[in-house]
Amino acid sequence: MSDPGQKKDEVDYRLNFDAKGSFTPVLSEGATATSVRSGQGTGGVLLSVGSLVAFAFGIMLLCFKLRIHRLLVFLSLLSGLNLCVLLMMGLKMMSTDLKDGKDRLSRHARSATAAVEKELGLEAGSFRWEGSLQGLKSQEEHTRRRVLGIRQDYAAAIERSNAILGRFPERHLAPFWDVRPTASILGPDDPPAPDFEIAPSPIPKWLTWVGGILALVGGVLGSVLGFRRVKTKRYIENVPTSLSTGLAYGPAEIKGKAVLYEGRDHFIEGPLTQAKCCHVHYKVTETRGSGKNRKTVTIEKWTEQVPFECHDAEGAVRVVPEGAEVQADLAMHRSAGRRDYYEYHIAEDEELYILGSAVIEPTAGETLQMADGDNDRFPFMISDRSEDETMLKISRGGLIRMSFGFIGIVMMVMLMFAGTGSYSPSDFLAAALTAPAFLVLSTFILMFNDLVFLRNRVKRAHANIEVSLKKRIDLIPTLESVAKAYLEHEREVHQNIAALRSILSGKKKYSPEEIDSAIRAESAVTNRMLALAEDYPDLKGNEVMSNLMDKLVLVENEVALMRDGYNDSVELYRTGSQRFPEIILAKVFHFRDADFLRAQLEVRKAPKVALET
Repeated sequence: MSDPGQKKDEVDYRLNFDAKGSFTPVLSEGATATSVRSGQGTGGVLLSVGSLVAFAFGIMLLCFKLRIHRLLVFLSLLSGLNLCVLLMMGLKMMSTDLKDGKDRLSRHARSATAAVEKELGLEAGSFRWEGSLQGLKSQEEHTRRRVLGIRQDYAAAIERSNAILGRFPERHLAPFWDVRPTASILGPDDPPAPDFEIAPSPIPKWLTWVGGILALVGGVLGSVLGFRRVKTKRYIENVPTSLSTGLAYGPAEIKGKAVLYEGRDHFIEGPLTQAKCCHVHYKVTETRGSGKNRKTVTIEKWTEQVPFECHDAEGAVRVVPEGAEVQADLAMHRSAGRRDYYEYHIAEDEELYILGSAVIEPTAGETLQMADGDNDRFPFMISDRSEDETMLKISRGGLIRMSFGFIGIVMMVMLMFAGTGSYSPSDFLAAALTAPAFLVLSTFILMFNDLVFLRNRVKRAHANIEVSLKKRIDLIPTLESVAKAYLEHEREVHQNIAALRSILSGKKKYSPEEIDSAIRAESAVTNRMLALAEDYPDLKGNEVMSNLMDKLVLVENEVALMRDGYNDSVELYRTGSQRFPEIILAKVFHFRDADFLRAQLEVRKAPKVALET
């Protein structure tokens, strides 16, 4: 409608919103286009991040419901959904932008042509933009300026549209939506169209920096803590269950029934249940205040545990729970007034799952026990749940942490793109690649860590054997003095001792072949010494000889127990490094193969010697 006070020769140019289109009309007082666009972009980014958070926790709860505990399955589902959502958002935005841009440019062309024809008094449809500057010199100044302004505005719209179509990946995807560049109306001598580039409108800098740093810290921290928990879960998966008779030195897991030792000092009585237990965690809480000031405080808490035996179908293994992470269900809860009493325990005859290190029992040195390893950084866990339930519980903790890590990384990437202020569909497409990149990186880290663990397990087992071999070096002078004093006529003993000295002396590291040779030489010495002690009663009753034989048997038993653990470690390492795709990582990062120990050695009982008085 025209203004009633408008003069006849005046042209009424008005902005209205009566045409439908994919746009949101905005009327703002005191705000700039950049600030309005920045506010809308900030809201869009935060809503996108919120939707990804909802998806992540939805998939996590679904995994919990379906009892899915594998991290790679969880990350595959999460990454796949994240990839699909961001790809769909990016492609939808791109399709809408390009199609609307095409329609908008078409409307702009029609309105600009009609306006120029009206200014120049031409018939409808007779104006062509090619050569549009010809004939303008004869026009009045205000008409000439008006036509040039319309032309520059239309030229800028064309250049802006063509610039968008020239970006990656728009230039490859635009033909699928039948959107193609428009020929420029500018001649070679014309100045470039002004303001054809879209001005960036980034989100507030404080939000970019603060949000980005928090997202990065949360992503890294969640990922690290999640990987630690998942690492324990993978130990449960990868370490085979051993029977008591087949327990080998090093990382191991066993299952069986808790059996207490005899005597009052070898069990703990549950404060609520009065049950005989090997582990008790007791807690008393009290509710204080009321209303908004109501709170619960812990007024008493203690944990006690004692060594016990884990019995399976073939025997028993001693377990020393000191330093273990104990997972015990609530045995009893009792309330009295404002106080609540909780008892968690592992009682006698409960079925247990134990993951830890099999180490040499220090008293006799003839058997292995489950305990916290000496600085081996291997988890030690005792649970009254089954292996599957224990693994599921640990996995859930890992998935929760990894969810925060994943969300933090994706949020950081989206805030980084939002900080540039373009809000282009290609930003969402690039952010979509974060999900598969996170999945690939997580897979690589898990597989690499598995190989490192298996390799380090072999190295630790090898180093432990080397320590025991060095103990033999300390016994060689005593062996030689005893042989000279009591066994001077036993040439074979002297030869075996000389061979043992030749193998062990002057070295800090031993190859598997040298360890095999040392085991055979030492075994020959020990066998001969034990045989001579039986043949010569006077020698058998000698105190020096008795102490020497005890030390020989003790050190030999150490190697015998460690040898089996070493060979088990080598077998697991070889199996893990030869699977696909681990074999690729093993070759790329030069994980060398390990050799078995071939020498046979069995645990001996310490000889019973009746010393002369």
